[in-house]
Amino acid sequence: MRPRCRPASGWTGGIAAARSRREGTRVYYRLADERVSRFLGEFQAFADGRLADLREAVRERLGSLEGVTAEELATRLEDPGTVVVDARSAADYAAGHVPGAVSVPMRELRGRLDELPKDVEIVAHCGGLYCVVSPEAVRLLREHGYDARPLDGGFLPWRRGDKPLAHNAEDANFPG
Repeated sequence: MRPRCRPASGWTGGIAAARSRREGTRVYYRLADERVSRFLGEFQAFADGRLADLREAVRERLGSLEGVTAEELATRLEDPGTVVVDARSAADYAAGHVPGAVSVPMRELRGRLDELPKDVEIVAHCGGLYCVVSPEAVRLLREHGYDARPLDGGFLPWRRGDKPLAHNAEDANFPG
């Protein structure tokens, strides 16, 4: 067996689609590079065309929610009438997020509603195409009188579309 080389960053994987690193008893995985993510996006788009039953089941569960595309959101980042709510975990947010987005993991949203301005459109997002967190967040926001829409496909289309990413913690809090 050939020994594995461990780079200074701690990530291993050689020529593979994913890389891993160990911290104590935990192993963390990440995609090797953005080309893997783009490939998975193409594969996902192919599969999506063949998953009409799943789409219908999701629509029955969550209702029809017209979303905001990553392209549209990119043009609205500086718009004070738009607030982006990242409903993923704090760890996912820290790994990279839409610039200006505020971190509100779904489990915290109900308790933090009063921190959100009501005179803006809220764009909520979670991790991916079949994630139900952002539609649930939008439903909760709308039930409490907020104008809210999900980001189509979640964070993955944003990342795959080479849109800007932020990694700064000061974005995590609500504006104002």
